[in-house]
Amino acid sequence: MIFDTQNPRMRLALRVVVGLIIALVIAVAYPWIRDRYSAPSASRSPATHPIKGAQTTIDFVTGSLMAFQANSPGTPAALRLSADFLEQAGDSRAILVRARLLALQPESGVNRLELAATKRRFQEPEATDSNVPANDLRKRTETALRANDFPTATASADALCATSRATFSDHFLRMQVGLAAGRLTLDESLAALEKRARAHPEDTAEFTGWLIALGRTSQALDWLARLPVSTLKLPIFESARADALAAAGLWDDARGPISRGAWGAVPPDALQLAFSVRLLDRQTRSQLQQDLWNEALRASAKSLTGLQILNRLAVTWSWGPETATTLLVIIRQHPSATWAYAALADHYAAGKDTPNLKGVIALWREAEPARNDVEARWARLQLLTEPPILTGSAQASLARLHAADHANPDVTTSLALLRWQQKKVPEALVLLETLPAITRRRPDIALYNGLFLSAAGRRAEAREVLSGVDPDNLLREEVALLQTANQASREPKAPSVIPPRPSPKPSPVPARPSTQPIPPIEDVAK
Repeated sequence: MIFDTQNPRMRLALRVVVGLIIALVIAVAYPWIRDRYSAPSASRSPATHPIKGAQTTIDFVTGSLMAFQANSPGTPAALRLSADFLEQAGDSRAILVRARLLALQPESGVNRLELAATKRRFQEPEATDSNVPANDLRKRTETALRANDFPTATASADALCATSRATFSDHFLRMQVGLAAGRLTLDESLAALEKRARAHPEDTAEFTGWLIALGRTSQALDWLARLPVSTLKLPIFESARADALAAAGLWDDARGPISRGAWGAVPPDALQLAFSVRLLDRQTRSQLQQDLWNEALRASAKSLTGLQILNRLAVTWSWGPETATTLLVIIRQHPSATWAYAALADHYAAGKDTPNLKGVIALWREAEPARNDVEARWARLQLLTEPPILTGSAQASLARLHAADHANPDVTTSLALLRWQQKKVPEALVLLETLPAITRRRPDIALYNGLFLSAAGRRAEAREVLSGVDPDNLLREEVALLQTANQASREPKAPSVIPPRPSPKPSPVPARPSTQPIPPIEDVAK
């Protein structure tokens, strides 16, 4: 059909379609961050299924973020962007992401205020919140955007950003509405956000982070260079500049602001040693690199912030074993830094290293016994890797957890997996369908949803769900389940025998400059 450019309705339809396509640039930004900040093995697209409309755009980004979080530990820019999107999608996991961000940058007052605001939004009754009008407008905007009700979304977003309590994230939400409705181009949206950030210096780092996320690092450096002198003197400017220089790979220039505390206080000797390791990377002198990195860890052993910065450098430089070793030292020397357990678990999950992942989750379970999600994750790993005769403790734990916290998606999914293994497929489906639809689309849950649907003979639904599951984001044991589910979704009848669990084998960790094995923690944390 020939497109009639003189028809006003056809022109409007084209603008809406183009706007929706541009809106997906945000989703595309996340694989780019993963390529920039995390190990090569983790640099993969979180999903490949088609994206339709604003509702699916938000769901896709939310799901992609959780896969991204599992593959990109320890990067403040990534955590900040993830928290913003989760909060805008109405997902309370934004609290956990902001807590990890504050743990990584404890000196940041902005992070502390944002965490407090996010907790108020999700944890306090609206009647006690002094920001009820802004919260109502925010929720109304998000609901309308999900329903493709662009007039309502636009009116609510405009009203929200006109309030005195509007945050940078609120202005970003308005940008999303404008893109989805076809009212704004990406450049126009960024220009509006730049104006907001220029008027509010505390938003400098966040706006810089979005430019980096969109692959506009050069634009980020240019915008930072044009800031007024009053902003250049703020600590947050140094942080934003260091982020942009690091994203551009300009480490000779980034080293200055980092040494001056842009990412926090770090022992000078440790930073010098770390950059020496990077310099030697070009000469592939692996044993010397290993020795120097261990010396950097010893120099920072008593400084949590210093170790956090070494971890950030190792992640950014895609040095897998150095990342693992650094996180192990943090766990050993600073037991209260429980975020390190999550980061190390994410690291091993990205490398498909199930044995080490089980070990870290077991330690994390002991460190935070009240964390139901950690307990559920431990139980699920037991179900995936151990014969039924050895999973009695995990089964009892899941029954207890579900009775106390039945709305927890990790608990529900793990219990549903147990029911499937017991050949109680209807019960598994009933359990999983108690979760909201958007939760069932999470990459770490969609696999199990498709598995149960295929086992129940609902093949068309299973194929649709499984088409969005990326095996690169799964453990080897889960890939075996994916193969079972895919096969069952194509057959007229689901297989009656559950395949045996494969014997877990450690996998190589992503490439690093050193070829030496990770030394025992006692050798690097004296």
